[in-house]
Amino acid sequence: MIVLALMSVLFSCRKRGIDVTKFKSVEEFNNEKLKIGVVIGTSISVEIEKVLDKAKIEYFRTGPDLMSALKLSKVDAVVFEEYNLTYLANFKNLNILHDLVVGQTSFALGFPKTEKGKALRDDFNLFLNRIKENGRLQEIVDYWIRIDLPGDASIDYSELKNVNGELTMYTQGFERPFSFVFYNDIVGIDLELARDYCKEKGYKLNIVKTSSVLPAIKSGKCDFAGSGIEITEERKDVIYFSDPVYVANDVIVINDTSAFEGYTFIDAIRDGFHETLIEEDRYILFLKGMIVTIAITVLSLVLGTAVGFVLYVIYYGGCKVIAKVFDSLDWLFKRLPMVVFLMLLLYVIFARVDINGAVVAIIGFTITFATSVFSMINAEIKSIDKGQVEAATALGYTKIQTFYDLLLPQAFNKLLPVYQGAILQLITSTSIVGYVMVSDLTKAGDLVRSRTFGEFFPLLLVAIIYIILAKILTIIISQMSKILLTKFLVNYKSLKGKTIND
Repeated sequence: MIVLALMSVLFSCRKRGIDVTKFKSVEEFNNEKLKIGVVIGTSISVEIEKVLDKAKIEYFRTGPDLMSALKLSKVDAVVFEEYNLTYLANFKNLNILHDLVVGQTSFALGFPKTEKGKALRDDFNLFLNRIKENGRLQEIVDYWIRIDLPGDASIDYSELKNVNGELTMYTQGFERPFSFVFYNDIVGIDLELARDYCKEKGYKLNIVKTSSVLPAIKSGKCDFAGSGIEITEERKDVIYFSDPVYVANDVIVINDTSAFEGYTFIDAIRDGFHETLIEEDRYILFLKGMIVTIAITVLSLVLGTAVGFVLYVIYYGGCKVIAKVFDSLDWLFKRLPMVVFLMLLLYVIFARVDINGAVVAIIGFTITFATSVFSMINAEIKSIDKGQVEAATALGYTKIQTFYDLLLPQAFNKLLPVYQGAILQLITSTSIVGYVMVSDLTKAGDLVRSRTFGEFFPLLLVAIIYIILAKILTIIISQMSKILLTKFLVNYKSLKGKTIND
């Protein structure tokens, strides 16, 4: 059964009711029985609603999600930018209908809607017009849009001088040929344009990789952004666009499973493994993402535990206001999605602060984990018979001594399973940090998916790594807990052996 399921995913055997492989015009796809896929929020999604108004439009968050739906025959066809499909020519199941043009998509660089952003946009447009006239823009486009890029393709920033200051550029690194990771370097049309502009104007260039380009532009966290940003009327209301850097035809793509004839399951496994890990040294992306995930998890775990424990001790010592604060935080986090909380931290609370996304993630997870630790300790301490506290007080123990020597040893053993469960939840929760400009393990998987348009191997690898990390961290915490439990029990037995007469 497992093999059959895998083959279903890899080969897309299921067919829909209408055979679209014979269609020769756009009008034939305007059929109420057909499902047409498109990426939401793009200019294509606006155009397709006009051109294919009778068909049922299915919206997807990303290009990889869109292509996965087509490969699995969840939609009859998709509409995608023609330039992007050049890189998918080696995908056996895709039939790109180059003659069936639905519309056009214009790409540009984005600038904050401020006076400074407008001035920079206008100056960049003058530069852009000059390189259009002298042929430099076409030279850049022709180089990065090619399929057979040399392995040493990179952009040299060494000649940039800080004569007139430094500009910060945000980019996503997912949109080939505009901004994409190639052998672990971010390259592309937008990056080379930014380099040439800064070289001409005497700026240093600070490049920040993020998955939240548009929010960063709107909040003014960057001077400009370039990541294959599509010009749409809605976006014009909130950011400034440069003149178009590139204009692409939007064409229809269909699934052609007949191309898999003679293609075996072993062939699919081999090709998937090579595309996910070997090609362009993509295994390095997963290693870097794993390190970031581990760092955020461990730091949030250590800091959250320390903060939650220390503040509970202060609360137990008599500062009752702390309990009200944590009760409010606990109420909030049970109702507010963590991803929303992180984005509020980055784009609202720290909107005007130059802060790394990983630091924001650590702050956010530290706060939530500290809240969990405080609540766990508080619940277990309250469950202990108050008579024990009264007896310890009669023996002359202070409130803090009673907490450490009597209450904590009893609560610790009960806390451990709950605490380990919170750790597992913390590890899995870090998968959302890509929304706050962090290139973690999940983002590495998304990046590979954006290049290969294959979902099985990247997602499977990410899942396996998360499971292994969770197991390793749980074992470490369990061993450390045994050592602490032994120490607590010694103190607890020593207290139990005392009487009032002592």
